[in-house]
Amino acid sequence: MRFSSDDTDPVEQVKFTFWNGQLYKMVVSYAGHRTTGLTPRDMIDALSAKFGVASNPGGSVTLGETASSERVEDQVKVLAHWGDEASSIELVQSPYDSNYQLLIHSKHLDAIAQAAWIEGARLDALEAPQREKNQEQEAQNELAKSRALNKGNFRP
Repeated sequence: MRFSSDDTDPVEQVKFTFWNGQLYKMVVSYAGHRTTGLTPRDMIDALSAKFGVASNPGGSVTLGETASSERVEDQVKVLAHWGDEASSIELVQSPYDSNYQLLIHSKHLDAIAQAAWIEGARLDALEAPQREKNQEQEAQNELAKSRALNKGNFRP
């Protein structure tokens, strides 16, 4: 979901992620031109007015997915954290462009989805050699078909 650049809302984009039909994660990206000059403390204070007192873990988190739906494994700095036993909200800042994002997710569904991502990557790596062999065989078969067709019809 993109917002108009004329809109005064500082949210530029929101990406919703679902697992088995259930919303489990939102990545809210703030427009850089709407947050320019705001310090992390300014952002934390503004969000704390809505979500309550923040904890400041001072660590980093693997972003996982960006608002543009690319899967990345970048570590981003966690500026503040809000949450309870069911959900988590983290204010993060990109190391590349200093833009702010808010990661909101269900702890239970996020754990299930992350386990599925890991298992999918494991299976993909395990099956890659056979898949590549099959693709190579298919390419050779297509080349042989083309050769047989073209060889019989070729007239110099």
